[in-house]
Amino acid sequence: MRQFIQISLFLLGGLLFSYTVFLALRVNFSLGVVLPGILGLPLLLSGFFFRFLLPENSHGIWRLIKYLLIGGYSLALVFILIACLLITGQLSRDPDPQSDALVVLGAGLYGDRVSATLALRLDAAYDFWQQHPSLPIVVTGGQGPDEWIPEAEAMADYLVRRGVPEEKILLENLSTSTSENLANARDLIISASLNQGSASGSQKASVIVVTSGYHLYRAIRIAGSLDLNASGIGAPVLWYLLPSDLLRETLAITRFYLLGY
Repeated sequence: MRQFIQISLFLLGGLLFSYTVFLALRVNFSLGVVLPGILGLPLLLSGFFFRFLLPENSHGIWRLIKYLLIGGYSLALVFILIACLLITGQLSRDPDPQSDALVVLGAGLYGDRVSATLALRLDAAYDFWQQHPSLPIVVTGGQGPDEWIPEAEAMADYLVRRGVPEEKILLENLSTSTSENLANARDLIISASLNQGSASGSQKASVIVVTSGYHLYRAIRIAGSLDLNASGIGAPVLWYLLPSDLLRETLAITRFYLLGY
């Protein structure tokens, strides 16, 4: 049994660390890339020093390390499960076609081309827009340090190539975060009178937020904090990015409830 546990620590730790290396070779650097490696390294070290963590050998600092590892990974697992439940619950809700606009959140460029993740978001928005062509589409995202143009411009070009008329697209090309995406999109909708007066008085502008499925729960909550009535569309996620995205989003949801952003 002890040998099985030790081998399991090596395998799981090695898998997580290898996953970080795999992501680093395929996608732009982000917290989601390094998180699996951060989780995997202590497991690998636990495998190497396993004999010091055994009940009969765990004294002093080793006993403390053992309890910290067990407690830390147990708490992380609970947080991940809660995040999965929250995300799944949000994805089960249908978007409101009576909203004032579709708002597509940015997700990075390669030079001047949309990333695969961003293309999936734009495709999801386009599919819904085809059924409701009266809805304007707000594309959001400024220019990152490794991007040739603002994300919103590349997103607009992508949608136009798919057949969306330019006059149906509004560009929000200054934001650098989800909160800024939605706040600036709200202001665009109101100033362009796209909400047909629904934002006047005590009523709020209403939007359909389009983002990756794992991100939708938090995006809807952020929209609510910005005085927006929001429903959402969760775009598909690339299978090899899902574990990394889920780990990062678990941290982001926790931060949102602790710090409010």
